[in-house]
Amino acid sequence: MADPLSIVASSIAIISFGLSTCNGLMNYYDAWKAFDEQIANAFAKIESLASTLKTLQELLNKLSYDPNPAAKDVGRSIIACYGGMQKLQKKLEKFRTNPLPKDIKMKFRKIGLRTWYPFQKDTLKELLNTVKDLYTGLSGALHVLEM
Repeated sequence: MADPLSIVASSIAIISFGLSTCNGLMNYYDAWKAFDEQIANAFAKIESLASTLKTLQELLNKLSYDPNPAAKDVGRSIIACYGGMQKLQKKLEKFRTNPLPKDIKMKFRKIGLRTWYPFQKDTLKELLNTVKDLYTGLSGALHVLEM
């Protein structure tokens, strides 16, 4: 049986990893979101996931000093989301191979096949499915903590 405090500590580390990944994805898509409604939608969903992660982080930081019985179940829910966060991180690493455009000239130069990779429908659909799955898993954990 795992120690509740170690589960909470692991959960906090996973949330931190998720926040870092969401922030990276938001930075990437922010430069492009005006190009398409789907990109703006993806940005909003990633931003919502980051907000949920931030709220969970704040609540779990409080619990790490005063664990309640629900912390263990919440921690397991968060740990179960780690694989999805790793998938998002891999997408972010692929996106980072294409530097963000700094000015309008660079935007036009960078609009090649590789630059459009993040906007291909399958890529965007897969990214949004992962974000949705993570959001669903973390929303339950957030609900338990807010009781």
